[in-house]
Amino acid sequence: METVMNPEHLEILKGGIEKWNDFREGQCGDKIPDFSGADLSGMNLQKAKFENANMNGVDFTFADLTGADLSEAGLASSCFNKATLVSTNFSRASLCGAIFRMANAEYALFDSANLKRTRFGLANLNGACLANADLRNAKFNEASLVWADLHFACLYKTSFYKANATCASFNGANLMKSSFYHTNLAQATFRKADLTEAIMRRSNIFSTVFAEACLESADFRKVENYYGASFRFAKTKDMKRW
Repeated sequence: METVMNPEHLEILKGGIEKWNDFREGQCGDKIPDFSGADLSGMNLQKAKFENANMNGVDFTFADLTGADLSEAGLASSCFNKATLVSTNFSRASLCGAIFRMANAEYALFDSANLKRTRFGLANLNGACLANADLRNAKFNEASLVWADLHFACLYKTSFYKANATCASFNGANLMKSSFYHTNLAQATFRKADLTEAIMRRSNIFSTVFAEACLESADFRKVENYYGASFRFAKTKDMKRW
């Protein structure tokens, strides 16, 4: 069902975050905030309470959402390009088709969120939690995912082209047909992950752990620096080796 932006909510928000948060906690009651299609670009929205809000198609370009709560919010096709999202809570939010190009999402929470077809090109996701998230067909091209947590995430046909995923956790994740071409995976962990038909060509797998992972038909040709990589008890049928 298509929703329409509530101009009253936008006016209250423009009055300041304190005023908006008071409204959410008191007068708003069961009324779901609706900012669908709104232009919130460049706004200071630190610690704003947007949980459960309808925010599909909102423009957050250059906005500061540090510490904001967008858990369970509807954010499909929203734009977060160059936004500040440090420690922002997107838990269980619907972000299908959203764009995060060059956003700073350090330590942000995306656990159990719907992130299908999202684009994180050149984004900073260091220390972010994307555990149990649905990231099918997402793109992390040239993004930074150092120490990011993606355990049990669904990453079917996801692209990590030239991303830096040093020390990231992919334990138990579904990575079938995903691409890690030229990706830095040094000291990352893929315990019990499914990497069937994944492309790992030219990736850096220094001390990377693939213990008990499914690597059947995965392409590891021309990987860079595989010293210390662990394949203990991994399924390697038809795996293309270096």
